Amino acid sequence: MQRNANVLAAGTIGCAAVIAAVAGAGAIGTAAIATAVAFALIRRTQRQATASLARRDEQLAHTAHELRTPLASVLTAIELLRSGYATTAAETDEFLSEADLAARHLAFLVNDVLDDAALSAGQLRLTVADHFMTVLLDEGLRLLGLQAERRGLTIEVAPSDPTLVVRADARRVLQVLFNLLGNAIKYSTTGQPIEVRVEPNGSRVRCRILDRGPGVPHELRPHLFGAFHRGSGHDGPSTGLGLFITKRLVERMGGSIGYQPLSPRGSEFWFELPRADPVEGHVGNAAIASDPAPAR
Repeated sequence: MQRNANVLAAGTIGCAAVIAAVAGAGAIGTAAIATAVAFALIRRTQRQATASLARRDEQLAHTAHELRTPLASVLTAIELLRSGYATTAAETDEFLSEADLAARHLAFLVNDVLDDAALSAGQLRLTVADHFMTVLLDEGLRLLGLQAERRGLTIEVAPSDPTLVVRADARRVLQVLFNLLGNAIKYSTTGQPIEVRVEPNGSRVRCRILDRGPGVPHELRPHLFGAFHRGSGHDGPSTGLGLFITKRLVERMGGSIGYQPLSPRGSEFWFELPRADPVEGHVGNAAIASDPAPAR
């Protein structure tokens, strides 16, 4: 859209120049001016296309690099098991847990990339139903608990109304939780708890995730939910699409998302989803799959 606007503007300026020149030039002069303007527009379009392709190539290279990290962890754990490195049941379980966690990371990273393409093409499909929010949260914590534990972190969930129901796509909510809680785990300081709070907010249910890490740098905040924007302190696998995709998924489910800094340090990310009535027999949490690989 922006490229079309730029071309249109350039074309308008070019036409104005041609019209102005026609008054003082003959037919040959007019043709020469028109030709020069046409070539200028072609060169401008070529430069824009080249720059766009270069950015896309850079993004794809970055994404491929980030996907290699969890993939390498899975392959390493499998190879160590096959070579007999684990000598006890506890060691075997540890390697399997490592492989499982890395594989889930990989699945979410791939989902981010596929969702970006599906959203851009207008082909993302949602399966919306009523779900107990606390059940969705428990499932998200089950997937991320091991990751937090290995970084010396605890996740504290504030008591909340267990009857709060959201109308949403369950697997997409898990994806949102994975991205937001995953970021909190990634940037938190060891020994400082991550807090999760679920509370009603009028016709919506709000989920708040608070950490006491360094917070988001002021200069990054305007771009926080944009694609491929990451802080300088980033470490760990990421496509740079997590918050960008998260925002779009929440909005597609009729909700909203935001950020605010904490004092003296830390971050709060929150998202809201439409609230539904807890009608018995019409809440679908029992069907939630632990592997968040939704159809597009």
